[in-house]
Amino acid sequence: MLSNANISESAKARAIEELKKMEKILGEQYHMGVEQKCSDIIDDLRREDDTFYADAQRCVDFIYFLFNQYFRTMKMQRVATSHGIHIPGHDPQRTWIVEAHIYATNVAFTSFAERTHYRIAFLRNDTDSPFITTDQPVINLLTHKDVDVAMSYPLSPRLAIVLTKGSDKFPQRVRKLSKMEVETYNFLMYSESDDQIYSNDKGYLESLVSIPKGALGSE
Repeated sequence: MLSNANISESAKARAIEELKKMEKILGEQYHMGVEQKCSDIIDDLRREDDTFYADAQRCVDFIYFLFNQYFRTMKMQRVATSHGIHIPGHDPQRTWIVEAHIYATNVAFTSFAERTHYRIAFLRNDTDSPFITTDQPVINLLTHKDVDVAMSYPLSPRLAIVLTKGSDKFPQRVRKLSKMEVETYNFLMYSESDDQIYSNDKGYLESLVSIPKGALGSE
C-alpha cells in the first residue's frame, strides 16, 4: 500500500520506520500481557503451591503462558522454518511471529480441554548442581512421536515443574531428584537451547557447554 501511496518519499520512509517499530513492539507487548497474568501463579509455583490449577481461568492462563514460552523462541522458529516445504509466495520467516501464536493457542486449548488428565509435578533439586535455563525455557520431555506432552519449566536453580500425564515417571507430586537426574535434565535443556544458556554457577555452566550438544544422542 505504501509503494502505491501518493505521498512524499520522506513521509513514506517515516511510515515504514514506524511500521517496523510496531512490528517489534506489538509482539513483545502481547507477550508481556500473557506473562503479567501469570506473575502471581509463578510465585505460587515457587512455593510448590499448585492450587490455582483447579480454577479454570487461572489454569488456562497458565497453560497458555507455558506454550507461548515454548513456541515463541528462536529455536522453534528455526525448526518450523527449516522443514523444506515451499509454498509459492510464502516467506515463513515473516509469518512465524503470527504462526507461533496460532500453535501456542491450538496446543494450549487441547491441553486445557484435557486438563483433568494433566497435573503439575515439582522437581526439587538439593544437589550441588543447579538447574539451568536457556533461550528455550520450556521443553517437551517426550519425543515428537508421542501424542501427549510433558512440558518442563525451571523456576529457579533449585526447583522445576513438569506439566504431565505421566503418573509412571512422576508418581509423586513432589520429586526429589538425584544428581544424575539433575545432570540429565540440564543436558536436555542445554541440547534444546539455541545460543543462550543461563546459570547462577559460572563454573558449572562452563563445564556443561564444553560437552557437544549431540554427545548423548539427544539430537
